[in-house]
Amino acid sequence: MQADETDQDTGTAAVDVVVYTFNQKDYLAETLDSILAQKTTFPFRIVVHDDASTDGTREIIEDYANRHPDLFHRILQTENQHSKGHRIVTFVWPHLRAEYVALIDGDDTWINTEKLQKQFDFMNANPDCALCHTQVDYFDHSQGKVVQTSPPRRFRRPKLPVQAMANGNFVHTVAVMIRRSTLPELPADFGTIGFGDYALFSLVARAGFIGFIPETMAQYRIHGTNAWFQRTHKNRVRARDRAEAYIMTKLSDDQRRAWKRSQWLSLKGLLRKARRITDALTSREE
Repeated sequence: MQADETDQDTGTAAVDVVVYTFNQKDYLAETLDSILAQKTTFPFRIVVHDDASTDGTREIIEDYANRHPDLFHRILQTENQHSKGHRIVTFVWPHLRAEYVALIDGDDTWINTEKLQKQFDFMNANPDCALCHTQVDYFDHSQGKVVQTSPPRRFRRPKLPVQAMANGNFVHTVAVMIRRSTLPELPADFGTIGFGDYALFSLVARAGFIGFIPETMAQYRIHGTNAWFQRTHKNRVRARDRAEAYIMTKLSDDQRRAWKRSQWLSLKGLLRKARRITDALTSREE
């Protein structure tokens, strides 16, 4: 898919930083500043996709791009593509050129100025790593404080295989770095699914392990216009199930068997936990 307006490719970067924006004028400057604050030994490029914002977001993008013309590559829509059911990543992926890709939404921030460098070094030291991620703070904008740190502890391991994703996505967009060679092109049918991050990270992880750096380097902002948090629980579950069904069609036979086994082991663990709770309640009643 082609966007309505794009910049020409500028220079050669080791990392492409993809920024997804739509009506995020209140947060975008902080997001872009956190990217520009990164201290690296390598060049990186900032690829901004704006999905036809109407609130002043576009003007902020233009201001930063004019001040840093060698860093920014803009992909600008004149009509909102998300509302048409398109996955935004399908517009962005053909523009990527770097060996590694980092992602961030226009309302989130990086809170460690060495995030890109540490992930870059990790990926270089582990050529069989398909993607790596870090810990993330959930910042509740209305409360003005961090309310949760992710991923859950059971996923904070240096190396995990693709089947670790069998029970849901634990890799956050704001925290990830991807080896682009693991997925040089998106499948032609990728735009048909409703939970793109989960599918994207799972497809990438088919080619190597999921790495983890046990440091909090990113912040996910919870506020009233978060697309994911605006969904009902039922719609979230439906989106996840649809994405999982799609992922299953893309796995090898061995990966599919490992995926199903991981789900079974997780279910057994939940049943054991439920049994312990039931036994404890029963003993109290006695």
